[in-house]
Amino acid sequence: MTRRRKRRTQHAGTVANTQRAAIDRACEQAKRDHVEMVNHRKDGKILDSDSYCNDPNPPRNTRN
Repeated sequence: MTRRRKRRTQHAGTVANTQRAAIDRACEQAKRDHVEMVNHRKDGKILDSDSYCNDPNPPRNTRN
């Protein structure tokens, strides 16, 4: 079970059965809200991040 929550909140916004489902829902919301999505591992380390902001100088995507 994977939780998805917004920054500065204490509780999960939604709970998904798989990590992929949680990431997909978080991605949809990040695009809608024009914010950055950051995925964390269980130990708290950053696994991945994507920005959906209107940044005039966006960083280069080195993963693709």
